[in-house]
Amino acid sequence: MFFNLEPNRIIIVSHLSADFSISQKELWKYRAYSRRYRNRRIDEFLKEMHLTEERNTGFRKIRNALRYNGSPEPLFEADDVPISQRQFIFIRILRLQRQIKMQMKVYLIV
Repeated sequence: MFFNLEPNRIIIVSHLSADFSISQKELWKYRAYSRRYRNRRIDEFLKEMHLTEERNTGFRKIRNALRYNGSPEPLFEADDVPISQRQFIFIRILRLQRQIKMQMKVYLIV
């Protein structure tokens, strides 16, 4: 897992842990509902930091937290290969240049 925190964005890349049941089209429409749970280590890491909950709630919670903060929509991308060969899901979260109303929470389960 790659996690990069920059002044204006957060980038999370999860290698070899993407859920093959979620298509790129679903990611673009923000309708990504996993049918299985693949990477327990990422899940536990983010859960311990109080950034996520378990069991398929990540995509919706990322959008809700960003919307609450008045932040732009996140960008979810996967590598451009057949779903069964996917290697990663890439999430880009941009931050507004003004002060955020509350602590920004990032939720991710892949």
